[in-house]
Amino acid sequence: MHARDIMKRQVESVEINASLQQAAIAMRDANVGFLPVCDRERVVGTLTDRDIVVRGVAAGAADACVAAIMTPEVITCAPEEDIDALEARMRDHHVGRLVCVDDQHSPIGVVSFKDIEAQHAEQPAYAPDQDLFHTPSVH
Repeated sequence: MHARDIMKRQVESVEINASLQQAAIAMRDANVGFLPVCDRERVVGTLTDRDIVVRGVAAGAADACVAAIMTPEVITCAPEEDIDALEARMRDHHVGRLVCVDDQHSPIGVVSFKDIEAQHAEQPAYAPDQDLFHTPSVH
């Protein structure tokens, strides 16, 4: 299973020079709490609803632009990457989402830890034709 198989393809993003209010409206309208931040369609950061509240409003920076409070380190993946590798990357970087990017570093999807967990839950723990309780007969 690969990133392309489980990623959410309807990616809402926000431009780096947008206001926090514009970002919050985009989140509300798309019913998401996470946005890739782009500079001319290239991912340069991420923004969460928590970032807006904690780094923006609570810090007295409600009038700031996205660039002032975004997380500039973007943890990404490619669509052909295996989901086990994505899970390891999320754990290593302590993130719950990866931005799936194309060759130009433009966002094409988002994979969340919950997406990976859901996929693992759908996979059987053993092959259905495998006899786990077979005891060799003694003659």
